[in-house]
Amino acid sequence: MIRPLFCSLVMLIAVLVTGCTSVVTMAPPSADGPRIADLEPRPASVVAGCPIVLAFTFDAGDDEIVQAVAAWSSSAGRRRSAGRVVLEVPPETFAGHPHGEVAARVVPPRAGRYSYHVQVEDRAGRKSNVLETEVPVDGWWGSGC
Repeated sequence: MIRPLFCSLVMLIAVLVTGCTSVVTMAPPSADGPRIADLEPRPASVVAGCPIVLAFTFDAGDDEIVQAVAAWSSSAGRRRSAGRVVLEVPPETFAGHPHGEVAARVVPPRAGRYSYHVQVEDRAGRKSNVLETEVPVDGWWGSGC
């Protein structure tokens, strides 16, 4: 009697813990790589299909930053999805600048709760720290863009 109850409890805990883990993985940050801070979605929530800007500041460190990447995961009820995108950042944003602000546009395609993870990489391949922000995305019933 105790053993089946214990096994059921262990399985329930495993399901709950696994359901809360992120499906997004990012490269580990380099010790001497660039750094990012102050990740903020603008606006804080949107309607599916409408653009949102992921804004953050950067400190390039010893080399020039060449790309910014965002990995995302989305959950809507039991449905989960994930993806990765190289953020479209004008080259002059990073070129020759040791620090500054980035504003990159993304468009969440469906309703749900999105978790965006952002990281930058310099010319030498060193990765920055990873920042995360959450964005609630309404469906067609929300107000327009």
